[in-house]
Amino acid sequence: MKNKQYRAPKQNIPPTIKYLGTCLDGKCLMTMIVCLSPAGQNGWETWFSLQYGTDLSALSAPTKPVKPRSVAKVLTETRLEFKKTKEDLAKTPKSGSPASKYYHSRVFKCLHFEGYLKLLEELGDGAK
Repeated sequence: MKNKQYRAPKQNIPPTIKYLGTCLDGKCLMTMIVCLSPAGQNGWETWFSLQYGTDLSALSAPTKPVKPRSVAKVLTETRLEFKKTKEDLAKTPKSGSPASKYYHSRVFKCLHFEGYLKLLEELGDGAK
């Protein structure tokens, strides 16, 4: 099993596990926040938390090289995706149809692209 790419399970699992499983493929940044107690009676928990943090710091994931792309090109592609997402949302009824199960995810996808476009436009203005 060494040097094989991790694949998150996709069948017979709840959506939460699907999401969390995809976090283990090396594309995500992992952080840990440890709360330490100064009380003597919590010494074991403090020691265990510090040991766990030390163990986590030794983990590594494969890195993937990323090719630089121009802001203008990404902005154009994102505008097209946003337009398509808005069209998909406009065709999706809020309730009363089998397609309605996609309504909320499409709303959030539109909100995502809207925020991403604002960020890209600010970056594009700064590059000029």
